[in-house]
Amino acid sequence: MFKKIAIVLCFWWGNVQAADLQVFLRAAVQTHPDVADAEAAMEEAQQRQKILQAALEPQLRLQLEQNYAWMAQDFARSSVQLLGTWTLWQPQLSEQIQAATDIIAQSRAKIEAVRQELLWRVVESWVKWQRVQRSIKYERARQRILTQLLEQVREGYSAGQGQLAKVALLARRQAESQARLRQLQWQAEQLKAQVRALTGRDDLTVVSAPPLTEQHTEQPDWQANPRMQVLRAAVAATMAQQAAEQSRYSGQLSVFAAGVHNDSGGRFYDDMEGVRIGVRYEVPLWTSGGIESSVSQYKSRQRALQAQQASLQRTLQQLWDQAQAILTHAPAREAALDAALAETRLDEAANLALLRSGEVSVLTVLESALARY
Repeated sequence: MFKKIAIVLCFWWGNVQAADLQVFLRAAVQTHPDVADAEAAMEEAQQRQKILQAALEPQLRLQLEQNYAWMAQDFARSSVQLLGTWTLWQPQLSEQIQAATDIIAQSRAKIEAVRQELLWRVVESWVKWQRVQRSIKYERARQRILTQLLEQVREGYSAGQGQLAKVALLARRQAESQARLRQLQWQAEQLKAQVRALTGRDDLTVVSAPPLTEQHTEQPDWQANPRMQVLRAAVAATMAQQAAEQSRYSGQLSVFAAGVHNDSGGRFYDDMEGVRIGVRYEVPLWTSGGIESSVSQYKSRQRALQAQQASLQRTLQQLWDQAQAILTHAPAREAALDAALAETRLDEAANLALLRSGEVSVLTVLESALARY
């Protein structure tokens, strides 16, 4: 559905002022589980960033140990160590923090995308529901015409005017109209259920929204589209993760300080009491191609995301062009339909006049009356 969001934002959103529809839209955004799920994903990404950031801050650990060794001389050993470390330099971790930042941006954009997709689904279901309701109204009007004519023809048949075929034809048309009406009512209930599920509201009413009259000629910035922002942030996060894998060979530099008390009665090599401080540098020398494979994986993911960006931009451009074409030709189409409706009314009036003089049949009047609807 998100492909149509641009159309909604550009052409529909600013024109819909129906109060109850605005209430539906607000209810959908505030209560739908999809929005809550997207917000929870962003909170999770924020906590992930905090965890990574904490790894660059000073750490303090307490280690207590008591053991007994059976060797040439049995002895007991106790150990107490208070160790503080501080990572001074670790490119991999810095890149992971940047990736987490990009994922937060991606999650934030996804929330907006989910909201807009949800709004579109509400609008789409609501418009379809309204359209079916109007069709029900027209079908009921058609039924009234059929019922009136059927009664007239039956009266004529009972008076011996030999209209049995016309009675059967009108009865069949009335039955078909009744079947269409039941089908439309079933569709209306389905669409109403969709709107209710999307908005979480039971107090639904149908009102008419103002028609589309304004044509926007300025093309939107596709990069501002929430789905495009999601993909762009995903590309940035993938690039940062790739850089983090590549920087694993750079290693890690940290300082440490430890207060130590080890006591085994002089029987173990590390018996000491005092303070140790130092600098530690750790670097992987060989990972059997694990780092290289991971880097290649992120490169492939990046290419896939960039292809999705290009595809989305083409889709948005296509929808924009189609919407412009619709709005460009809409006035002429409306004028033609108005003219056709006027001609249909004239035809119906003329046939009614001819019916009184006996020059046309009741079925001709029926067809012209039904054509108006």
